[in-house]
Amino acid sequence: MNRKSRNKESSFNNFITKNMMIKVGIFSSVISLFGLTKLSLISSQSKPQIQVYIAYELKTEKAVNFVTDINDKFVRTNLEYPMNVDILKARQISNIYGISSQGSLRDIGKDLQIIRSDDQALIQAINRVKGLINEKQELHAFIVSEGTNDKSTIKQIQNIAQEIAKKKPTNFHLYLMGVNPDFKIEFSDAFHSIREIVHSCPNTQYEQCSAFIEKLE
Repeated sequence: MNRKSRNKESSFNNFITKNMMIKVGIFSSVISLFGLTKLSLISSQSKPQIQVYIAYELKTEKAVNFVTDINDKFVRTNLEYPMNVDILKARQISNIYGISSQGSLRDIGKDLQIIRSDDQALIQAINRVKGLINEKQELHAFIVSEGTNDKSTIKQIQNIAQEIAKKKPTNFHLYLMGVNPDFKIEFSDAFHSIREIVHSCPNTQYEQCSAFIEKLE
């Protein structure tokens, strides 16, 4: 074989080798991209779907100050979960913030004021929590209230707690925040049937209550 033929053959072989290397590189990139996409998809699917419910009781000036501090904590924590906020008003609850709301949690904190409510509003808030429990989403419910020691109300709360217990929820946590120390024993006992998933803190322990919110970060 003459030199000219050998040069042509060498050039052809180099061309084939380069093309194969390019194809192998593209194939490897595709495989890597597919792997990263699949990993990302699995990761997103493994993250729990979380929803947050908050109920604010504003019966006194002290309660307004405490709720303002708690609301500020929620703002600073900047939770990126679907969230609904109700206030206790008279004998019912009223929604002031939700998924489709135009305002923000920060706006809520600017307008808080004393709003009279009774135990029936508290019962409605707890009933709403019961209705939000489902198997597909992890629910974190915050009832910010001084609580109660009224025997009739305690009995109604016990009944709701027992209904929740029958559901055997595995993805639900209830936080009772700002409880009046004078009501703590009776109010906490009302949730005895679901005590494993109930966490409480008095209105004198802001840092303890704040730590409950931080668990969601």
